[in-house]
Amino acid sequence: MLRRRRQTWYIKVRVPVDVQVLDGRKWVERSLKTRDCVEAKRRYRVLVGQLEQRWEALRTGLTAETTAGKHIQSLATLVSQQSREGLPKAEARVLLMEALESLLSQREVDSEGNPSVTEEELTVIQDGFERVERSDEYHLSSGVDDYMSDLAQRGVTEAHQNATGATLRALKEWIGPDLPVQALSRSQASSHVDYLRAQLAPGTVKSRISKLTSFMGWLQQRDRVSTNVFSGTGRQVKEKVISRRRPWSSDELSAALQQLPVDTPEGQLVRLGMYSGLRTEEMSNLTADDVEQHGDRLVLRVRASKTDAGVRAVPVHREIHKMVLGMMSGGGSLLQFESAAQRRGRSLGGRVLRVLRESGAISEGAVVHSLRNTFATKLEQGGVSENLGQQLMGHRKASLSFGLYSGGASIEQLITAVDAVRY
Repeated sequence: MLRRRRQTWYIKVRVPVDVQVLDGRKWVERSLKTRDCVEAKRRYRVLVGQLEQRWEALRTGLTAETTAGKHIQSLATLVSQQSREGLPKAEARVLLMEALESLLSQREVDSEGNPSVTEEELTVIQDGFERVERSDEYHLSSGVDDYMSDLAQRGVTEAHQNATGATLRALKEWIGPDLPVQALSRSQASSHVDYLRAQLAPGTVKSRISKLTSFMGWLQQRDRVSTNVFSGTGRQVKEKVISRRRPWSSDELSAALQQLPVDTPEGQLVRLGMYSGLRTEEMSNLTADDVEQHGDRLVLRVRASKTDAGVRAVPVHREIHKMVLGMMSGGGSLLQFESAAQRRGRSLGGRVLRVLRESGAISEGAVVHSLRNTFATKLEQGGVSENLGQQLMGHRKASLSFGLYSGGASIEQLITAVDAVRY
């Protein structure tokens, strides 16, 4: 069709359905670069002729090596979508058949005149025709594809698209065979939520329910389903009660040291936390280059932390002096362990908690990070001043005198403070 936009003529032509898979477009829209109506009609005829030649070249360009199954499957996906949008099913069948005949006409034939088709191609071709036959039923796989396309068109962030895609793929895998979205029931939705609860943390389950509810709401707005079966299923999930972090008791520390040997990264993490008060990530990021000699003592240099005050020097307690020397001997990271996680400390800390909680060595509230609570408690019990404790812990000093004007305590003062920690 010819269109006029701001005095200039444009052409908009629909791409034939059987070519859309090959061309990648549904419409061709171009400027004819003229304001004259007569000239526009002439250029229109020329351009349409060029497009028809291109489409025919695409059709005939399907060589004998072209995978028939792959082509028909792609075409069937497109045709079945258009059938849902109003394309008569009989016309959809004709389009598929014409494309298949055009493709197979270039194949070698056997003695009976039948074109050569592999078993795999035949299966996919049959599936393509079946998809068209059931195109009046809107299946879950189609709904997921359309929903994800809509998210992309709306400019939703890639991270949200990836999380939504993972959630919907998990639903499809859990359900099994593809089924019409109208067949999804509340009991299935409730069972799926129970399945997620058994696998994931409560917060993650609620996040997935939110995405599933949004998906069903999207289908409901388009009259694909009558009810949102995931609406209200969040009530099945109870938030985990998180105990307040607390210092480790003497019995818990004793049990942990017995179960986690000093030559393991788990045991080294606990001992470092007990005697340095470092954050978990700070400990996991330490390298041999971050250990300095100061007289007969070692000093840990924290070069990266969550706050400016966290960049500090912490003397190594005498109780773990030998352990740290051994950790330095291998070079590289002090804590040697394999982890693909971006936050290595959280990964190792999780391993420590699993071991200790499974054995009953520690109870709720005692986590690796709360070894800082334990260290701070021991500093206070050892008579260490608050400003020294804040410097060792990596906290900003509250007072104007020490926080703004002081250059900080000396290494000798910090060594004395660390040595006040007793277990």
